[in-house]
Amino acid sequence: MLLLALLIAATPAPLKVRILQREKPYEAWLESATLACDGAAFKSSSVQLRLKDRRLQAADKLCDAVTAEGGVKVTLDDKKVRTYRGKVTAVAEGSMIRLINEVDLEDYLPSVVSAEADGPPAALEAQAIVSRTFALASRNRHKDEGYDLCDLTHCQLYRGADELVSAADDAAKRTRGEVLLLGGIGLKPAFFHSACG
Repeated sequence: MLLLALLIAATPAPLKVRILQREKPYEAWLESATLACDGAAFKSSSVQLRLKDRRLQAADKLCDAVTAEGGVKVTLDDKKVRTYRGKVTAVAEGSMIRLINEVDLEDYLPSVVSAEADGPPAALEAQAIVSRTFALASRNRHKDEGYDLCDLTHCQLYRGADELVSAADDAAKRTRGEVLLLGGIGLKPAFFHSACG
């Protein structure tokens, strides 16, 4: 029997979501109040990243990883700009830059529910519960690649803090912590499909 229950009081660890994967960025701009190259802080609040010698060229430094925390703005090719909550880590991966957003589950949810925001409040609340269950049940879905979920429809469509629909944000807040359980003890497997057909 399916039961709807409140998630245990312990806050789960942030989700690791691979972002901007489809774009396969080879250079990017990161902007945030806190930027660091291999743990050493940058003085600037923005830095351009380029691939160089299997590492990242960031300003005058060669880095294995560049991190940004807070409201992180990522710009690709001076065109695509996205903002992310939490922490974004950039590393070189072959001929592209891998970007991972570490984000709290409840900050992740409004974005994925916004992608499904055509419906009455009750439908959005149901979507928020199913999306939350899916995210938690799918943690480590991409474990071998070093992250939990991707931002593509393969997992759940995720656009960060941009393009949020207020009705979706409200639905996520009203259902905060609610998940579907199987037998009252384990997360019910949930499925996401990019098309209802």
